[in-house]
Amino acid sequence: MFDSEKYLSVISIFLICFSLVISGIITYYLYNFLKQKAIASKIRKSMFGIIFSIIGVGFIFALAGTIIYQTSNNDLSGKIQKYLIATNVISFSLILIAIAVLFTFVHNIAIKLTDDSILYLGEKINYSDIAKIIIDPSNGNLYINYKVPRTYKRIRYISNCSFKKLIIDNASKLNLEIINDDANKYFEKLTGKN
Repeated sequence: MFDSEKYLSVISIFLICFSLVISGIITYYLYNFLKQKAIASKIRKSMFGIIFSIIGVGFIFALAGTIIYQTSNNDLSGKIQKYLIATNVISFSLILIAIAVLFTFVHNIAIKLTDDSILYLGEKINYSDIAKIIIDPSNGNLYINYKVPRTYKRIRYISNCSFKKLIIDNASKLNLEIINDDANKYFEKLTGKN
């Protein structure tokens, strides 16, 4: 067999390990999130199902690449190389897609409202860092404006989001003030982008 097939097989093994590590990290953050005490919480299990399914399919493609290499013979080395490249590219792409989904939708996967902070999967916003929570009358969206080192950020929940309802229903228990205002104008004023 060609040396390139051996390297492609090593990449398949690396992708198997990478998918297991990513799954382990997500599980670790989920475990830490679940053991926190909260006044109210909401978890979208379907999002976890989507993320773990994408990683699982990537794992299966990487495993298929390894199995193809292990069971191949010298007669089919050109085809084997093409299969290994295809399975590795698909596996790597799927794992990256799962990571992108996780980071893009981290505020829409799980939320916990505690006595002193809002918890997300791997992220914490202290109530003392929240500048304002605004419901924009023009679209009904809820915006959490909060301070991070040297700047401000905001999280948006659309008008029919269950996380928005959770925050509104528990705002009085947590001494959080929610106001009606133009969210974009407020954020521009807050960040100094006029």
